[in-house]
This record gives sequence, structure tokens and C-alpha cells, in this order.
Amino acid sequence: MSFSSDSAGLFDPQRVKPLAHLLRPQTINDVVGQTHLLHPKAPLRQLVTAKKTANILFWGPPGIGKTSLARVLCRAWGAQWAQLNATLSSIADIKKVIESARHSSAQTVLFIDEIHRFSKTQQDTLLSVVEDGTLVLMGATTENPRFSVIAGLLSRAMIFECKPLQHNDMVKLLARASHHLWQKPFSETVQIAFIAYAAGDGRKLCNAVSLIDACGQTPDTLDTDTLQNLMPDLIRALDDTSHYDMASALIKSMRGSDPQAAIYWLARLLESGEDPVFVARRLVIFSSEDIGNADPQALPLATASMHASQSIGMPEARIPLAQAVTYLACAPKSNAAYAAINAAMASVQNGDIQPIPAHLRSRQSQAMAHDKADPYKYPHDYPYGVVKQQYHNSKETFYTPKNIGFEREIIKRLDWIAKNT
Repeated sequence: MSFSSDSAGLFDPQRVKPLAHLLRPQTINDVVGQTHLLHPKAPLRQLVTAKKTANILFWGPPGIGKTSLARVLCRAWGAQWAQLNATLSSIADIKKVIESARHSSAQTVLFIDEIHRFSKTQQDTLLSVVEDGTLVLMGATTENPRFSVIAGLLSRAMIFECKPLQHNDMVKLLARASHHLWQKPFSETVQIAFIAYAAGDGRKLCNAVSLIDACGQTPDTLDTDTLQNLMPDLIRALDDTSHYDMASALIKSMRGSDPQAAIYWLARLLESGEDPVFVARRLVIFSSEDIGNADPQALPLATASMHASQSIGMPEARIPLAQAVTYLACAPKSNAAYAAINAAMASVQNGDIQPIPAHLRSRQSQAMAHDKADPYKYPHDYPYGVVKQQYHNSKETFYTPKNIGFEREIIKRLDWIAKNT
């Protein structure tokens, strides 16, 4: 098969580069979003100011600037850039970068996209060269690196969580895109549509603008009818009520135990073209945050509705979603579990880092300890499967069940344990 061009000699490689690539920030001051990492006292800003390198893993959803942050840091450090994609690279590719870094006069930054897809063996290959500074490792991942990256690399790197771009961030990015292509801004209505459609994903925003440009449109010619013809999914965002607001109305209706309102907002979301999985994920969160142990069946039902939505899609997915929404709206409500984890995490973040009681440690740790601890009491060896022993040092109460639904039974159970152990 051969390919030819009708415009031989006129090919401009710049024209085929994605808009998101062309708009990449060149300095840290050009970065859009991630203000929690970039304010004057934030760690990334300090690393740039001090020109100190560090091994970093950027974790967050796609299209929010993880690669751009890595490039900005590399440029600020004056380092040499090397990049691998974990889905395409082998150990041989890693070794080539390592060998090149050893013979380079400049510090080498190795950026690995989708680093969570590297096997344990591939990740092991990096340990010694990261340890001795042969190269600086930076990686990007959409998965929690604490579960997808080996402990050896985690101990040598800092994890920075990146967040979806906020509304003001998207306004700035859209202004850059329209200026780059036409030196003119979009109308406010079109801006709202683009930003709602992209939902915090800068790359998705740039791709939508690129499509409009490829179709010969400009900010002067673009109107609602044109958007409807070119991008039906995008035009749905022109509803006065964004999908986030409708999702909020759905959640608050269920929290208020109003199944009629809840089913209405579900219908509005689905009729607007909303992804049923987007709705189902919020039902899963709601089932634990607002119902919790007041009705332990809420979470399995919500999770089942999510799996069903993923498997069957629309229009049939509306049926399990309707079942879940009406059940959750009518269920007894308790945010006790949600409040408990928030309180416990706040305690840890405020410095309450307790040592693990010796009798609760693993057998290996106990065997290696110089001082022998009191033996662990195995609850199943005692009547009713309960025995009193120290499980942590804090006197603080995190979980306080409410006197509603199944949590009434939990209160009775905790009272019985307190009186009989």
C-alpha cells in the first residue's frame, strides 16, 4: 500500500501536532491549574526556585497536565529529557536510557507515562539507577501509585496528586486555544458549552476546539446550530443546568428522601445524554456517604447498578439505575461512617501517628522484636467471639452510629460489647 499527498512540498509538521501539545506550558508560571502544588510555598514551586531535582510520581485523571508539569520541571532544572510509555516500552528500552544517562554530561530526567503499567521486573530495573542518581525518575499515572508502583520506587519518590482543572483554569486554557488559532475569543455561551463538555479535562477541551477549527469554523461563525451539527455531545452542555448541577439535584433529592424528585433528576440526566456510569458512580458514593450502615444493602445495590450500567449501556441501563435511585431515596439515612473516616484521617493528618501495639503486629515482626509482647488474644477462642484488649492508643471516638435503620442494631451490639468484656 502506498500513500501520496496532493500538497507535496507544502507539508508543515507543526500543523499535525495536537493543539494540546502546541499549548504546553514552557515555564511554571504558564501552567494552568494545580495551584495546590504551585503556590509560592508549595513543593513544586520550591523545587523550581531552588533548582533541586527530585524523583516524582504525578497521580491524577487524564488531561490535567501531569506530563506538562514534568516537562516544566525538567526544563527549569536544565536537565536532559527522556520519555518512555509503559504500554510500549521494554526492559531493553529502559536500559538504553540508562546507558545514555551514564554517558551524558547533563542530569537525565526519565519520564514514564502510564508507569502503573510497568511490570514489577521493569520497575525493579530502575531501582539502582534512581538510588545512585544516574537518572531522575518522573512518572505519570491515572492509578493510585501506592497500589500500582513497587515499594522500592515509592520509597525513592514523592507522590503528588493532580486534580481536574477548575472552571477558571478551563477559561484560561480556552482563551489560549482561541487566541492561538484565531486571535479571537469565543462567545460566553460557547465557552460554557466547551467547559461543561470537557469536565476538567484540558486535553478534551483542546480536542473539541481543534475539531471546530478543522471544520472551518471560527469564533465569529460558531453558533448554537453549528455546534449542534458538529458536536451533538457538546451542545448538550448548553442546557442552562449543567450536568454537575443536575447530579447535585439528584443527590440532594435522595438525601432528602424524595423519590419523586430523585427519579425526575435521573431522567433529566439520562435524557441530556449523560453517561449512565457517571450517574452510577455517584450512587455508589452516596450509598456509603449518606446511608452507610443505616441500610447495609444500599452499597451492594448501588455497586450492582454501576456494573449493570457498564455492561448493558443505554437505554436499558435506565432500569437498574431507576431501581437504585428509588431505593436509595427511600432508605434510612446516616452519614456516621463518612464522618468517622473524615475524623480519623484528620486525626492522622494532625500528627496522631500511633505505634502499632506489639501484640497486633505480624508474627514476623514479633519474632524479630527484642522485647516480647503480651500474646495476642484470638477473639474466636472466647465466648461470643469478643475479648477486651488494646487495639490502639487513642481515646477519641470516630464512629458514632445513629439511632436509625440497621445502625440501631449496631448501637445495641456496641453497648453489649462494652458491658460484657
